[in-house]
Amino acid sequence: MEEKKISWLAGIIEGVGCFCMCKGGICHFFNLTISIGNTDLLILNECKLIIDEITQGNSKLRNNKSGRNRNMYHLVVEGQIILKRLIETILPYIIGEKKAQAELMLQFINRRIIIKGNKKKSPIYTDEDRKYLEAMKALKSTTISVETERSLSSYKDKVTVRTNRIFEGLETNRNDLSLLN
Repeated sequence: MEEKKISWLAGIIEGVGCFCMCKGGICHFFNLTISIGNTDLLILNECKLIIDEITQGNSKLRNNKSGRNRNMYHLVVEGQIILKRLIETILPYIIGEKKAQAELMLQFINRRIIIKGNKKKSPIYTDEDRKYLEAMKALKSTTISVETERSLSSYKDKVTVRTNRIFEGLETNRNDLSLLN
């Protein structure tokens, strides 16, 4: 596989992808996925080709209807062995905030593979396993806080400038109106 393709995929995953570890179902199983959401089907098809080459064809492209004019597509990769292969391939190219999430997911997968061994069914999840889930939540909330803080700061600056212009316009209009009386 070309290094250029792997690094491109890592950039897409780092930019619009998601490393997800969540607990669900009656048995409280852990669901591990890497997903990429986008409205551009060409980008997702290229991601799918690269991921399928790395994982021997184990990604799924889903069309999630959105309320907007454009369809939202999600490329989803799941399964511990498949995720392990993908993360180990892209990890050297991830340099941002999602690197810690990728490393944590890989550690969890490696731990579960050792525990499971040759058994068909995985043993029940332990408190140690749950700590990985909590750690992922903490990583994501920190990442969201930093990103939100940056966007809100930028948004606040834009809103302040627009608000000031509006108020300046209102003052001008009020002065114009007072001259008419």
